[in-house]
Amino acid sequence: MVIETDSFEDTYDAIIGLAYPEFAEPGVIPLFDAMMDSHILGMNVFAFHMSMNPDGEDSEVMFGDWNLSKID
Repeated sequence: MVIETDSFEDTYDAIIGLAYPEFAEPGVIPLFDAMMDSHILGMNVFAFHMSMNPDGEDSEVMFGDWNLSKID
């Protein structure tokens, strides 16, 4: 995992740690891959819920499971 703030170039858009390893910075294991390699997840999945309501429901990301109540 990256622990130094100067490891990346300043021109990128990404959710840090969720890239395929071949798209990550050289020598960096993406966070999700490190989590899978450590066998800390119930399942090797992640899920997003992006809320469109800034005054109510929060957005979330889950690792190792998903929230059925957020699926339409």
